[in-house]
Amino acid sequence: HGLIDQAHALLEPYGEQADLLKAAATFVATRSS
Repeated sequence: HGLIDQAHALLEPYGEQADLLKAAATFVATRSS
């Protein structure tokens, strides 16, 4: 899950908006694995 962690780190400055993107990214990542 290193890729997810990287994405989360990149999205960190975006605050609440990033939380939605993080949730979506995590959902997609778990679905595809």
